[in-house]
Amino acid sequence: MSITIESRPLPTLAGEHKPRAVIRGWGKLALRVGVCCAIFFLAGELILRLVYWDGQSFSAHTGPIVKRFERDFKFNRFDGPSRGPEPSGPKQGTRIVIQGDSIAWGQGVRNEEHLFSSRLLAKLRGTNLPVDMAVLALPGREIDGHVQQLKKWGHELQPDVIIYQWAINDIELKREDRPRRNRFWRHPWFLHSMLLKSSYFWFFLDFSLDTLLPSTTPSYESYMSSHFKEGSEGWLLFERYFSDWAMSAKELTPRVIVVVYPHMSLKDGAPPAIRPAFADIHTRILSLCRATNLICVDLSTLAAKFNDSRAFKVAPFDDHPSNEVHRLVSEALYEIFREGTVELAR
Repeated sequence: MSITIESRPLPTLAGEHKPRAVIRGWGKLALRVGVCCAIFFLAGELILRLVYWDGQSFSAHTGPIVKRFERDFKFNRFDGPSRGPEPSGPKQGTRIVIQGDSIAWGQGVRNEEHLFSSRLLAKLRGTNLPVDMAVLALPGREIDGHVQQLKKWGHELQPDVIIYQWAINDIELKREDRPRRNRFWRHPWFLHSMLLKSSYFWFFLDFSLDTLLPSTTPSYESYMSSHFKEGSEGWLLFERYFSDWAMSAKELTPRVIVVVYPHMSLKDGAPPAIRPAFADIHTRILSLCRATNLICVDLSTLAAKFNDSRAFKVAPFDDHPSNEVHRLVSEALYEIFREGTVELAR
């Protein structure tokens, strides 16, 4: 007698389907979120590439939008690359050498003829004086770099006049303690570096979030006030380099001019003003110039000519001086020559 055993499927519990359903639900949600983010990113990229078709200047000297803006910039033969006039042949008449950082370089100024150096040269040549000019400028260059450039090019150029455009970063010879905002999206696993070089949208998003979001790091004002107060190690180091620069300049020519550009507070709708935290540094720089028997031009007086800081800034996202400020700087320097404070060969 044979016994037949009938196999029947085991009953499936309804609860066993729930984990799979939950996983599928989360997967669909993640897919939707991913698609929406991709559309948002691509739409933002397209819009910004249309809005900033010719590029735009930002306070940061990097990024694809800035590179687009600067694509047609011309550079002279000096280290940097430097931007601005250069001698076209052997020295004839008076030769002016201008040293500076991003201001003399002209960050945010599209056309070279709008730079204060180019404007000054055009004004002087308009009086039929035999003048040429060499500009040794680079964004972010500090006083030690100015010393090196003067020692490297000075004897070859044989300047009759040296103009040094000073700005606040010139005193930052040691930047180890400079506050840096370590935003979470800037970590390597976010591909931040790669996107920052190629994407308009990521560059703009990074800049905007970094500007708008609060930070736990000390402000730039408090950092400068504490690290470069009178008698501090940072200030004394700057003084030594400044003295070295002044001595090197005077060995080349007795006609040395320091143009002191103030660190301004530029709020839309309000007139520009020196930031209170930097007023003391600004005063000390002026005193240092006079104590070294240098001709000093205080550009803080330019602020009185503007009712709205938007006209002082070169761009909405960049506090570097506008074309109009460059024009006023050239006029202030031209007055020194016109009044005979500094004489030029005729």
